[in-house]
Amino acid sequence: MMNTNNAPINPIKSTGNHSGDCQRQATVSISNTEKNTSLNKPKKRRDSKNPDYLSKREEEQQIKLISAVEKLPINIGAVPAFTLKPFLCILLPILSACLPEAVYRFVLGMVSLYTSLTNKEVAEIAHSSARRVSRGRSEVAQRRAPLFHKQRRKGGGRKTKITPNIESEIKRYVSLRSYGPCTQGLQEYTAATVRGCQKLLERKLGVHISVGLIYKYLEDNNIRFRKNKKLLYGNQKTETKEQKIMRHLQFDLINEYMEKLNSPEWLVLSVDGKKKENLGAFSSSCGGYDLPDDPVIVNDHDFFVPLNVKTLQNEGDLLSRQEGKAVPYGIYDIALNKGYMNIGISSDTAEFVQKSIFRFLPEIRKDHPEASNLLLFCDGGGSNAARCKDFKYQMAVLSKKTGLKITVIHYPPYRSKFNKIERRLFAYVSRKFERCPLYNLQCVLDLARSTTTETGLVVRAELDTCIYKTGQKPTDEQMNSFSCKYFGPTKQAKIKLSYTIDGSKMKDSDLPSQKSITVFDIKENIDLSKEEKQKIKKEKENRKKEREAKTVPETKESRRKNRRTNAANPHLKIDERAIA
Repeated sequence: MMNTNNAPINPIKSTGNHSGDCQRQATVSISNTEKNTSLNKPKKRRDSKNPDYLSKREEEQQIKLISAVEKLPINIGAVPAFTLKPFLCILLPILSACLPEAVYRFVLGMVSLYTSLTNKEVAEIAHSSARRVSRGRSEVAQRRAPLFHKQRRKGGGRKTKITPNIESEIKRYVSLRSYGPCTQGLQEYTAATVRGCQKLLERKLGVHISVGLIYKYLEDNNIRFRKNKKLLYGNQKTETKEQKIMRHLQFDLINEYMEKLNSPEWLVLSVDGKKKENLGAFSSSCGGYDLPDDPVIVNDHDFFVPLNVKTLQNEGDLLSRQEGKAVPYGIYDIALNKGYMNIGISSDTAEFVQKSIFRFLPEIRKDHPEASNLLLFCDGGGSNAARCKDFKYQMAVLSKKTGLKITVIHYPPYRSKFNKIERRLFAYVSRKFERCPLYNLQCVLDLARSTTTETGLVVRAELDTCIYKTGQKPTDEQMNSFSCKYFGPTKQAKIKLSYTIDGSKMKDSDLPSQKSITVFDIKENIDLSKEEKQKIKKEKENRKKEREAKTVPETKESRRKNRRTNAANPHLKIDERAIA
């Protein structure tokens, strides 16, 4: 239709179903007019109201940054750290002063992702936090380009001010729970917790302060949360300069003999006795965790139940019995990373050590067929003590049986933790033992045999049913029947820690006459005759008489001295009525 009135057509006004399209056209035309008018207005600067405003130069830099991030390689070989650390120590502080915060975080993420350095190491080099580096690493992995214009102003972020009112409350909370300054410095120790201090401030003052801010305030005031470290040895305070020099020389000797691992003529073993374990439904002394369906119920107290020999019939009955104790002795092959454990049931003696090594030595010599010398590294106390004559005699008996020259090197006093068997065998066996209660000997054997590591540790465990008597001492004739040559820095010392034993010249009469008795042999001879019982009673009575003879009878002078001490120390007096 033609417009007869020659009136201008209104683009907004129309009829039919095209009203929505016309409205869109109108809005578009209005927005275009607004854009044209906005070009004539002056450009706005970036402030708190419009922080996303970008200038032309910043837009170009952002586009270049996005294209560069898209071209980053997905997989790249990790650059070794030792070639980069000196270079990064110079470069990263310069970049932190030049680049915006978001871009610098992205650079730290690239350094962490494309090198062999960890987040913590990168943070230490850049003097930043590991959380910041991990955030930048995730941005690089997800190909998220950082916003070039995002930059925190000076003074931004959380406020780290603590008012005097809050400071006094924190000091009061800490002082009530402190237990004195350190004797070696000016640091004060406290039993207070940061969470407890935070709750106290919320309850009293109604102020919420972050845990990190409270921790930083305590650290600035030299109040720190520490843990005890086992660095003081038993004789460290009293040992002289000569003893320190001897200790260092002994460790130098140990390091020299450790190099003989590669020589085929030497068989190098590390031996030691592990902690005795009571058998039964007792809680683990190591305090480990497991993931069973239901918690294991054990006894409230750990107590020793002696082994009843009369009720035993065979070895299977002994393995399943929940009584007695397990006495493990370990042997560790340092070169091949193999462990051997002889689990006894009586006591840890020098004879038990000799029998344990002799039991597994044929199997160990299969791996070292050319060995003619046996080298043992062990502690300086216990069943394999350096001053124990019985241990040297039993090593001579072992040398006679095997035809090997035995060299024994003891670790210095209070340094047994450096023994290889402690960290490479017993540490992993203890983890197995802490999983479940040691109900019986079979459980101990199964857990010891199942001990493995990623480095290939294999453990073989066997049961020893022999009874070993304590207090055995060799005679002078037996000690003179073998050669014992001392060497090393402790050759002239009172306690000699390194020696070589050769028992090839020992005669049969010099060997121990008593044969080892097992539990099942004792069962047949367990009932004593009347004469033997009377002898045992007489021996006990004679011991009592000797003790009574040694004790000095109380006189008037001794009573007066006791009265004077009680008068000087009234807190030592005991109220008889309270006892009654």
